[in-house]
Amino acid sequence: MSIFTHLFTSNIVPTDIEVKRIKSLTVKTAADVKALEAEISRTQAHLQELICRREQLRGTMVAYETLVSPVRRMPPEVLQNIFVHCLPRRYPVMHKSEAPVLLTQICSGWRNVALHTPELWSSLHIVCPCFTLRSPSSSSPSFRLQCEAVRQWLGRSGTRPLRISFAMTMPPHDHGDQLDLSAPLLQLLLPYRRRWQHLELQVPMESLNSLGLVTEDVPTLEQLNIQENLVTLGQETRWPDSIIAMMNTPSLRSLSLNHKSGQFHLPPIEWSQLTELRLEAFSSVPSLNTQMILTTLQLCINLRVCILGVPLSQTDLRSRHGLLVEKPIEVPHLRKLCFIHHHRRAASHQVNLFDNLVLPELRSIEFGHGGEVLSAFRDLLLRSHCSLESFEIQSLLGTTDALIGCLQLAPKLSTLIVSRDLHTGPPNRIASVLTLKDETTGTLLCPNLERLKFVDPAFSDEALIMLIRSRWDQVPPGVKRLKSVHIKFSRDAISDIRPEIQTLRDEGLDIDVVYPMPRDTAPVTPASRKMTWPSPWEGLA
Repeated sequence: MSIFTHLFTSNIVPTDIEVKRIKSLTVKTAADVKALEAEISRTQAHLQELICRREQLRGTMVAYETLVSPVRRMPPEVLQNIFVHCLPRRYPVMHKSEAPVLLTQICSGWRNVALHTPELWSSLHIVCPCFTLRSPSSSSPSFRLQCEAVRQWLGRSGTRPLRISFAMTMPPHDHGDQLDLSAPLLQLLLPYRRRWQHLELQVPMESLNSLGLVTEDVPTLEQLNIQENLVTLGQETRWPDSIIAMMNTPSLRSLSLNHKSGQFHLPPIEWSQLTELRLEAFSSVPSLNTQMILTTLQLCINLRVCILGVPLSQTDLRSRHGLLVEKPIEVPHLRKLCFIHHHRRAASHQVNLFDNLVLPELRSIEFGHGGEVLSAFRDLLLRSHCSLESFEIQSLLGTTDALIGCLQLAPKLSTLIVSRDLHTGPPNRIASVLTLKDETTGTLLCPNLERLKFVDPAFSDEALIMLIRSRWDQVPPGVKRLKSVHIKFSRDAISDIRPEIQTLRDEGLDIDVVYPMPRDTAPVTPASRKMTWPSPWEGLA
């Protein structure tokens, strides 16, 4: 302890003798500090040396652990199986950011395993390279490189069945050079035609004229998706002979036709072998009407899934026709029916199809509008005696009585999706009829409902909570609890139900309730990353 401690907490002025002594002590203390600093420096240097030695030992330890790690000792067959599960569910693209290309960049061992796993290379999405209109010849090197890459990719597929998607990005005018440059890339697929299992072509129809295929060339083709991506309004397109040949292979089960121009006829094929059919068109199809669609469906005796996005002939846009055939046509195995176009002009087509069909195995339905369409669908349910499980309706118009009538005929319904609730009548009508009441007697509405989704609903926040709670808290015997609720309002929140939503989420319900974000708090999106065009993902759903 210093002899001057009593001066530290006072204003006493030291004497001259004390000043001389204090200065002497200051010099000595400074020397002690310097000595300690030197010791600290030596200690820090020693500590740093120890830290470096520790890191070196850790690196050696990691290296030793790597040598005996399970993944290093994993049999190639197991590693191959893991690699296969890394593939995306869609078609893989030729890019280093995802499998299988990504798997070849980890280490030489993984690269060797990946390159010798045919299943990794048996699926591919091909996008034609960027085309320069001003100088078509300058695009040739890109097409040659693409051809070589595709050749190497498919060459690794061994004898596996192939899933191939081919997308050709087309300029709006003067596309002849683009077709000429893309032809070798398309022709490159022909040597593998006997192994085609799934084939998706997003190309102009004229590019398929030179394929020269016959039915025997594609014995394993099960799924064919043709998307014409060049609009030629006013010109009727003839199906190329090669496409007709592929459509008539006995192995074909799924057919999707997407025509931009709308000027086409349904091809002459063996409809009875199809289990999935998808028809889409960019504009109205003068050559098609409800009667022709019914005739086609009558031939599809094994159809399981039917997706229609065809704006039919303008002459077919009349009011409800009633029965167009001698008796309603039964499609005995159809489980899913979906109408893609939900504009009002399509409503009469949906009504006329519903009036003339019997679907005893229908499990899932999607269509647009309410009113007359819902009434026709209710009649279809009455005729078909089916066990509907999934019901999606777009743009609910008119009163809710028709919708309630449909729900009453679907006791096994587990999924209900309603978008754009524009019905007239009490605003909470739908939520009210779906809410289970304590005094409910008789038949419950939708006792098996598990998944609920509303976009732009017309009920209040409180009505929503009451509906959810009635089907979540101590539900009556014979009623299933909700599993997921997804609501997207186009209005601002009126009541703060966030605590209730969080409570439900904590209790295990998959729930998401979204309101519009205020403009002044909307997030600013970052600038788009620089990407090559066309993107390797161009044309993928």
